[in-house]
Amino acid sequence: MGVNADYYIKTTKDWLVEAPILGTAGTGAPFINGGDVKNTGVELALNWTDYLGDLRYSLSANGATIKMR
Repeated sequence: MGVNADYYIKTTKDWLVEAPILGTAGTGAPFINGGDVKNTGVELALNWTDYLGDLRYSLSANGATIKMR
């Protein structure tokens, strides 16, 4: 049986987003500083390998959560 668990924190600074403008402005939307984004999350993976006679089989499951601020 194998277990893998990861916890992460990632901060992105000076995140660029397109500014909302009217479609009739005649130009593309400019990019503006959207601020900072902080992502935190957990990833978990489980796996199992076994034999049933001559048959080898594996089972795996994984899941993740993420929170953005």
